[in-house]
Amino acid sequence: MDQALATLRHEQAPNERDLVTGSVVQLADSVTFAEDGGVVLGGSPFSMLIVNKAVTRLLRRWQQPTTLTGNANEAALARRLERSGFLHVNEVIVAPDALASVTVVIPTHGRVRDVTALLDALHGEEVIVVDDGTELSAALELEAACHLHGARYVRHEEPKGPAAARNSGAALATGDVVCFVDSDVTLPERWKQTLVPHFADPCVGAVAPRIGVESEDRLLSRYEQFSSPLDLGGVGGNVRPMTRLAYVPTAMVLVRQSLAARFDEALRIGEDVDFIWSLVEAGWTVRYVPSVVALHPTRPTLATWLQQRLTYGRSAGPLAVRHPKALTPISTSGWTATAWLGIIVGAPSVVVASLGVATGLLWRRLRKRTAAPGKLALITVVRGSLQAGPQLLRQVFRIYGVPLAIGALYLRSLRRPLVVLVAVATLPRWWKQRHLIDPVSLTALQIAEDLAYGAGVLAGSLDAKTKGAVRPSFTWFKSSLKNSA
Repeated sequence: MDQALATLRHEQAPNERDLVTGSVVQLADSVTFAEDGGVVLGGSPFSMLIVNKAVTRLLRRWQQPTTLTGNANEAALARRLERSGFLHVNEVIVAPDALASVTVVIPTHGRVRDVTALLDALHGEEVIVVDDGTELSAALELEAACHLHGARYVRHEEPKGPAAARNSGAALATGDVVCFVDSDVTLPERWKQTLVPHFADPCVGAVAPRIGVESEDRLLSRYEQFSSPLDLGGVGGNVRPMTRLAYVPTAMVLVRQSLAARFDEALRIGEDVDFIWSLVEAGWTVRYVPSVVALHPTRPTLATWLQQRLTYGRSAGPLAVRHPKALTPISTSGWTATAWLGIIVGAPSVVVASLGVATGLLWRRLRKRTAAPGKLALITVVRGSLQAGPQLLRQVFRIYGVPLAIGALYLRSLRRPLVVLVAVATLPRWWKQRHLIDPVSLTALQIAEDLAYGAGVLAGSLDAKTKGAVRPSFTWFKSSLKNSA
């Protein structure tokens, strides 16, 4: 298995220029056009496209879902735009008899009731249940449930971890596509008909649905309705490190069968992110398709919930060692970061200077491309900085909150900026979700969550002897903007 895994981790994606016919594409909502055309701004990371009138008309048409019908030039452009974050593929339309075959792999340790419920929902599918060292009495129940539902039962006598469990199941799969499903996930309807057609594109290595939170009348559950680290939101796209969609969880993920046994069994935490990043580094397209929503439960107690966040944080250190170019705690415009630093410490001159310099630099790039470069540059910089602020400041607290909180105990000068930082990071989120939770509960839970995660990041970084998980990355327009003919 180790030799096969090493070989698979270096398997490169095919070099296909065009998106396949039947792909339903749509321009990202964040993309903006100059008033007279010719310049398109957006993508992830943020960049600039220089386009002619014909391409501008095409892109404006793609602001609505559009099915590609075989035009090679359009398909090549769509592929390029998908990879740069300007465009996402909502679905792929294929004939029903062309649908790839699927094997479902359920890794589990115990959870007999959950597995049985999944098997009921997967009636008629090829299913492999991998029992990762469950105690014998529960293992017998699992095996009986598998036999009753026609699923294949595979057992590890001793727990080997989720990576090994997934690899064992994938190695036995016969379908063209392997669907990994955690045992506590509730499957959505029509997941197969929506997600599997994406594999008609030979460049697609994996497809992931949205992982929502099961609705429960508990404070933690209401908080996780909008704050679960597994829920990446309702906007789809191409998954790449250092972008808006930096990863997808593998609570449910579909993978091309030839790639499915690539989980690194040396990792007990972060193996799912490592798996996705390995695919991307090898050139495979990984798509996030939020129109399909699988449900995942919230941890039952505050203690187990915080332990989960601590564990997530601890994975950052090992991941930074394995993927040094893929992981940074903060990736943003340096001008935006400087402007928000000025707001936090109460220095309006810093805010004005940072936004002014950023606007001027962008104006220089736009001045020969559009009739109103100043207006477009100012709107783009100010709007982008305002929109980025709450998430940026939250990430600052998530990573550096522990030392900042300790410092504030001893330094009065840190207390006011820290209060402002937390307020900006929490109150806009509360206002959007005020029907679910009160501001005091949201603030308390977010602070607790972020401190637990940050403590995990620091511990994982010390264990792995790396600074990669705590070192931010800033761009200054010269590196973040590029012209594209």
